[in-house]
Amino acid sequence: MSADVVGYSRLMGEDEAGTLDLAFDDLGEKRAKNIAKPLRVYSARLDGAKPAGADPPAEPLALPDKPSIAVLPFTNLSGDPEQEYFANGMTEDVITALANNRWFFVIDRNSSFTYKGQTPDTKQVARELGVRYVLEGSVRKAGNRVRVAAQLVDAMAGTHVWAEHYDREIEDIFALQDDMTHTIVGVVEPELRAVERERAVRKPPGSLDAWATYQRGLWNLSTFGDEETGEAVRLFQRAHELDPSFVAAYAHDAFTRYLRVICGYSESPDEDLAAGLTAAKKATTLDDKDTVGYFALGRVLMMLDQHDASIGQLEHSIWLDPSFSQAHHGLGFALALANLGRIDEARAAIEKAIEWKPDLTLSFVETNMPTKQPGGLAPYLDGLRKAGLPA
Repeated sequence: MSADVVGYSRLMGEDEAGTLDLAFDDLGEKRAKNIAKPLRVYSARLDGAKPAGADPPAEPLALPDKPSIAVLPFTNLSGDPEQEYFANGMTEDVITALANNRWFFVIDRNSSFTYKGQTPDTKQVARELGVRYVLEGSVRKAGNRVRVAAQLVDAMAGTHVWAEHYDREIEDIFALQDDMTHTIVGVVEPELRAVERERAVRKPPGSLDAWATYQRGLWNLSTFGDEETGEAVRLFQRAHELDPSFVAAYAHDAFTRYLRVICGYSESPDEDLAAGLTAAKKATTLDDKDTVGYFALGRVLMMLDQHDASIGQLEHSIWLDPSFSQAHHGLGFALALANLGRIDEARAAIEKAIEWKPDLTLSFVETNMPTKQPGGLAPYLDGLRKAGLPA
């Protein structure tokens, strides 16, 4: 091989063994000017790349059978490169917190961070990752304040589900990161639940699978009405008939039975509580990390006068998901510390509650229960009165 040829080969990427890192497509014989015979012509492709249009576009990934979400890397809009760590940390913490909720399908960090530094279309992200929802956000620092913005998009429908921004002082960056994570996740979860319920309600009854049946049951449950909660029980039962491993259907079946008893709707409270206990135990047996299962078990046990066991289950639910507001509410009910004679603890709890809600009174509690049996709240109101909650 001549020096000219060697030099040309190396320029084109040929190694010492004489091989080129190229791929070729045969274009057939072509005639060239001033050459009598046809020449076979090839096109060279660098790095073995396939020619445009050689493969059909990839099919979108199938959606999971529960709400699926990708959290894109939060964008650092500040001139301060130090905020890049905060933005990345926010993204990772939100992914982790959402993944702790067992009814979400959350794309892992490694897949989400492939979009770092890009501004992809959310529909593209949905196709490539096989998700319905995309959460994206940004971080902007100005002086000693930081603004965190986030928005949740239903990428399949092309609509915004929720958007908000939060302004905070920067004192402890890790505390700020935790605060923002809990705030965002605490809003995203109920927003997603509401959207999924509405989607299920719009579906024809004959097309309902286990997930859609469960969501329609949640919609009925959210009304707190007598007939509607009765229908919710039927739908939750139907959901776990369609899928005997559907943990959330068992958990909400148990909670709905508890609710019907405490609201005075149940015609057979003992039977409903027994069935609720069975359903809640089934949920926690199928998945020992299901927060709603432990929450429902705690509520049923409270109605069975097993207060210590109830408190333990509710505390375990909160340990699994610290942002699960219903479990915090249930734990507050299960404590009724004043009626147990633990007045000092009860008063401390009331003081904290009033700091959070200054207009909290006995009449507020009595008026704002969604439905109730006449006189059914008396034990709770008596305990709150003993603890010092004003009338």
